[in-house]
Amino acid sequence: MPAILLVLVGAWALARHESSLPPAEEASPADGEAPAVIAADGTEVTWSCVGSQWDEGWSRSWLALEGARTGWVDACMRAYLVTSDAGGDGDAGAAGGDTYRIAVTAYWTTRGGYAVAPWQSVDAVPAGPVTVEITSGADGVASSLMTAGFSVQPCGEGETAQRTWLEGWDLLLTDGCPGPLPDVVSEEGVDVDRAYWVVDRPSDADITVHTWQVTLPAGQEPRLSLQLSSPAGYTRAGEPAEGATS
Repeated sequence: MPAILLVLVGAWALARHESSLPPAEEASPADGEAPAVIAADGTEVTWSCVGSQWDEGWSRSWLALEGARTGWVDACMRAYLVTSDAGGDGDAGAAGGDTYRIAVTAYWTTRGGYAVAPWQSVDAVPAGPVTVEITSGADGVASSLMTAGFSVQPCGEGETAQRTWLEGWDLLLTDGCPGPLPDVVSEEGVDVDRAYWVVDRPSDADITVHTWQVTLPAGQEPRLSLQLSSPAGYTRAGEPAEGATS
C-alpha cells in the first residue's frame, strides 16, 4: 500500500508540475490580414481588420491550480454583394432586396499564461470568452450564418490548399492545408442587424472562419462593423465607429 500511495503522489506531483508550465508560445500569422476564405462570386464592397488580446481562464481543482492562457487574435472582415434586386422584382430571392455575404477570418495566437494555487493573488486582466460580432447598420429581411474552424497542417501528396469550402466560398491558404479543430464556439446567433459568435477556448483555436449572409431591403446600403469583445473591453473597426476602443 505505501508503494501505491507513493506512485499516486508522484503522479499527482508530476501532473501538477506539467499543468503549471506556461503554454508554448505560438508564432504569429505571416499575414494577419490574409483571408482564409474568399467569395466565389460577387463584388467586394468593403473590408476592415481589428486585433485584440484574449485571456482564457482555467481551473483544475484536483491539482489545486487555477490560471489563464493569453494571446492575440487578428480578425478581418470582407463583405461581398452577391445579388442585387434594386427594382424589387424578386431576383434576390423570395425576400427581395440586396444580398451580401460577409466572412470574418480570425487567427488565434497563444502567447503565454500562468498557473498558481487558488489562494494566490495574481494581477491579471479579466478572463473570459471572446465575442466576434458583425453589425450591418440596417435591419435585414433574411439572414443565415455558419462557423468553421480548422488547423493548418502540411499538405498531403497531390493535395492543394485552395478548394471549394462551402457553396459560394473558396478556401485559400498559403502555408498548408486545413486540418481538424476542436469545437471552440460555444454560442452563435443572428438578429435583424447583427451576427455573433462566442469563442470560449481561444487557446484551442488556430483559424476560425465566421460567415454571415444577409439580405437587406433593395437599395439599403449596409454600414458594416466588426467588433471583438471580452470581459476586458472591446475593439471595433468599420462603420459607424471605426477604430473605437475601450
